[in-house]
Amino acid sequence: IILIIILYIELSIGEVIVHRYIMHNKEGTLIRKYYGNLHNTHHLDVLNDMKLKDEYNERGLYFALKDSFYVAILTFLVWYPTIQSFDIKLKSEYLVGICLVIGLIYKFSWDFLHYSFHQISELDKFKNNNLFLWLFKNHSYHHLVKGEKKGNYNIIFPGGDYLFNTYNNCIDNKEYCKSPHPSHIKFCEDEKNK
Repeated sequence: IILIIILYIELSIGEVIVHRYIMHNKEGTLIRKYYGNLHNTHHLDVLNDMKLKDEYNERGLYFALKDSFYVAILTFLVWYPTIQSFDIKLKSEYLVGICLVIGLIYKFSWDFLHYSFHQISELDKFKNNNLFLWLFKNHSYHHLVKGEKKGNYNIIFPGGDYLFNTYNNCIDNKEYCKSPHPSHIKFCEDEKNK
């Protein structure tokens, strides 16, 4: 049980790191050159009510299949030494298979949840599901908190945001709105006017 908890915590921490530093990469970095700017562009497509602009980039909603293999590789690199430290005799090829399944579960979970979070009409289907509603609220704060206070990077595996102190449970963009991105000016006016 302790090992399973540790493996989950590692997944959750990994999700924060990948989402924060790779998906929200900075202009001019090597990560931006390799990974691109699709996720940052997705953030500019999201309106104040979590719906998407009429002409949004659909690819920004989904997790690329090739990225699920990167998740599998990173998971293997972290999990292998952890499992070895518990002196569990698991063949590395079995662990590779497990990590590939984790990568695919992550991709399909992200695709389903992320799409649902931004298609507000979908929420009625899940209004009685407290876990889904909590994940939606968590993701809403990820989009609605801007600038240096941005957080809530966990989408599938909650927990890491608490460890990194990046969990937000309210929206406060006073500092960010002093010099917002041009596409967020209306957002800042709306927040100021409540």
